[in-house]
Amino acid sequence: MHIGNKMREEVAKRNISVTDFAKLINKSRPYTYSIFEKENLDTELLIEMANVLKMSPTDFFDKMAHGVMRNSTQNVIVGRDNNGIIAVGGCQDKLNDALLEISHLKSLIENKDKFLEEKERLINVLMNRS
Repeated sequence: MHIGNKMREEVAKRNISVTDFAKLINKSRPYTYSIFEKENLDTELLIEMANVLKMSPTDFFDKMAHGVMRNSTQNVIVGRDNNGIIAVGGCQDKLNDALLEISHLKSLIENKDKFLEEKERLINVLMNRS
């Protein structure tokens, strides 16, 4: 996704000159051209430019390869298979695998800390014998 290119295309589609568009967004013409070269834009700038074009900022994003489902209080990103079918279960499986891996890594860290403490104790015991 290249938001700057999409913005340039939309301005051209509406037959607005870059000079006129630059004035509408209160930017210089050279700066406006530099915006068109950017793959990502600052959110406030994107909103301002979209408002000038009477569009939603989300119109500049691809119809993502993965979908976004709105769930009353949160957004949940879900995967799609090769046929474009949303696979929520696959995401849940990946999440469960990741949580298991996190649990395993926490256990390793905890064991490592215990091992280091024992090593320190052993060093102290050996140092006191000398």
